[in-house]
Amino acid sequence: MTGRGAAPDTQEMSSMAYRVLLVEDNLGDAELLQERLSESVFASFEVIHVNRLAAAVGALSAGGVDVVILDLNLPDSSGLATLTQVCAASHAAPVIVVSGIVDAQMRREAVAAGAEDVLTKEESNSYLFSRSILFVIERNRAREQQRQLEKLLEVTPDAIVVASVAGEVLYVNDTALTLFNRTRDELFAAVEAKVHEGDWQ
Repeated sequence: MTGRGAAPDTQEMSSMAYRVLLVEDNLGDAELLQERLSESVFASFEVIHVNRLAAAVGALSAGGVDVVILDLNLPDSSGLATLTQVCAASHAAPVIVVSGIVDAQMRREAVAAGAEDVLTKEESNSYLFSRSILFVIERNRAREQQRQLEKLLEVTPDAIVVASVAGEVLYVNDTALTLFNRTRDELFAAVEAKVHEGDWQ
């Protein structure tokens, strides 16, 4: 099911359909989640609905999924084992767990097992649900872009140190560590001290 709507202030966003893999064996819950996504004014979503773990793994193997919405208890798997297998097959697509009962311990365990977020069924019924999904997708993409940039910077022969205007060191590559003969923590501290002293304006 595909929901289309124009974002309030981003025309490009409204023309892009994000692919959502919805793994839910309760048909009523699945239809409600799809309805909430179809009502979104923040982005468009193309929803692929499956009701078993095996089908979810198969869909993920085809690639192109932007986010997974996962019920942990399925006919062919239950609990955190479901999450572990989905995360292993997700190809870095973020996984959001939606469960009828969520407590602090369950949330911690799910996040530790690889979930990007954990929501109750009640929270997923909110009109802001689609916005939460979009935030997770964009946050994951930003992290992936940063990882790719860091990989590129690591292979350059130049020493690179990146600091914020406030003097906080954000990144140093291995060439810089070798050039200055410092550990990463030592170089972070040295650069921050220089910036705060006003030597590196």
